[in-house]
Amino acid sequence: MVKKPVAGHELGWLLLEALKETGRVPIGLTLAVVPDRRTGWRAVVASRSQRFVTASVAKRLAKVEQQLQSRYVLAT
Repeated sequence: MVKKPVAGHELGWLLLEALKETGRVPIGLTLAVVPDRRTGWRAVVASRSQRFVTASVAKRLAKVEQQLQSRYVLAT
């Protein structure tokens, strides 16, 4: 399957929207999508938002990230 190229800011919104579909998302959660050699791209949580990330949110984020990595590639 060919992966669709998407800009980093769009991937960030896709991540947040998919995360909202799986459950509650902490208010003020800030994500960034950065290039990664192994997976192509990955999401990082801003340092000021890390205090809001519980173990369940981190697990959901990892799962959503894997699902989106299988469909999208970071556009250059």
